[in-house]
Amino acid sequence: MVLGLFLSACNEQPDITKVQKGMTANQVMGIMGRPTNVQDVGEIVWQRYGQDKVVVLENGIVINVVADATAVDDSIKKLLDTK
Repeated sequence: MVLGLFLSACNEQPDITKVQKGMTANQVMGIMGRPTNVQDVGEIVWQRYGQDKVVVLENGIVINVVADATAVDDSIKKLLDTK
């Protein structure tokens, strides 16, 4: 039973709904852990968590949280394909 609880705790994903606009990068790391990918464009930083979660920071402060980046990527791809 203890092993089952341990394994289920290891499989839990961080809850991106706890990340809010105005939080600092350190607060995000406390909730989400280390990002799987970081794109730094000057003052704007995109932190990706797994395949579909993105936190956008400006000067170290959260300005946007995207819980389903895959859907956003697909929408952008469709827009570009129509042009």
